[in-house]
Amino acid sequence: MVERGAEHLKALCVVAGRLAERRWTVMHRGMPSVICDTDGNPVTPDQAKTIIAEHWTVTEDVRRRRRSSKSEGGKAPQQAGP
Repeated sequence: MVERGAEHLKALCVVAGRLAERRWTVMHRGMPSVICDTDGNPVTPDQAKTIIAEHWTVTEDVRRRRRSSKSEGGKAPQQAGP
């Protein structure tokens, strides 16, 4: 989604759906959730943070390119109807 420049709402919906599915699976199995690396091996929360920082952190260059070129204020306020 970062490379193609997907909108925030679309990315949010995908992540929310995956988290909901993961939560349902954990509840259905009746087992606690286990944090794993990309190979499926259990890791500690500190190790998981390191893996995330190394592989899935969006660089500042990509963030800068994906930001809107509109003014800093964002969209203009919409007028309320009569």
